[in-house]
Amino acid sequence: ACALQPSDFHTSHAKDLESGLAWRQINQLYQYFFKCVRGRTRRDMTAMGCVARKDGAPLLRRRVVSTAALYFRWFYADDGFAGADPRALSLAALFLASKVEEMPVHAKGLMHTATTLGSSGRWHAPAALAAVLAAEAQLVAKVNVALLVFDPIPSLLEGLTAAGLQANQAVTRTAWWGVEALLNDSYLSRCHLLHPPHTIALACIVLAAGAHGIDIEEWVAGLQADHAQVYEVGRSLLGTLAECSATITPDTCLRYLALLRLPVSP
Repeated sequence: ACALQPSDFHTSHAKDLESGLAWRQINQLYQYFFKCVRGRTRRDMTAMGCVARKDGAPLLRRRVVSTAALYFRWFYADDGFAGADPRALSLAALFLASKVEEMPVHAKGLMHTATTLGSSGRWHAPAALAAVLAAEAQLVAKVNVALLVFDPIPSLLEGLTAAGLQANQAVTRTAWWGVEALLNDSYLSRCHLLHPPHTIALACIVLAAGAHGIDIEEWVAGLQADHAQVYEVGRSLLGTLAECSATITPDTCLRYLALLRLPVSP
């Protein structure tokens, strides 16, 4: 996928703002739908007992979720939520990402899981299958040929090893594989639309090391990296995490979306 420029966001969500949403509410919707998408990962779905398996492995993996999150962000980068119902597009992004990442799921199976999660009260009731498939067509048209997404994980693992941190479970948990790890939560922000994966990976390593009192400044200084970009990503992540301390409820999400007067789904 190609990186966008900050200027590309100058008119983003203009229609949403005109409809009565504030930026705080728009960011809350992004957080809500990202966590809704992340709730379809193998860990959450296994806990609910509703994971379809193939060769003993859960169908939805982290890579699918991160790619779907980026598609979701990219779609709304200029027109905002008024362009398509995010209840349908969030599932469409998962469906498309599963195919691009060669971990395909059946549409009806995905809808069954979404319905199960919705009936639990944890998330909203899903859009109809026809709406999800229509949203997928919109998504493909918008993303066009830039369907391939480069994952920061390889750069993160390489960086942890080079910095001598690969054996430090506290740092690796904070940077990567913890439930609320920095790399996972980085998809709450738009940094993946603006910066290359290796820069995001390095920012996560720096923040994780700092969180545990480990000084890697000398190592970072010796890298051929855009240190200004690394700083910007770190600042963006910390700001996003500060804003996203609590997730809105499904009822609040629906109340926000009602302001947009979205078209009726097929």
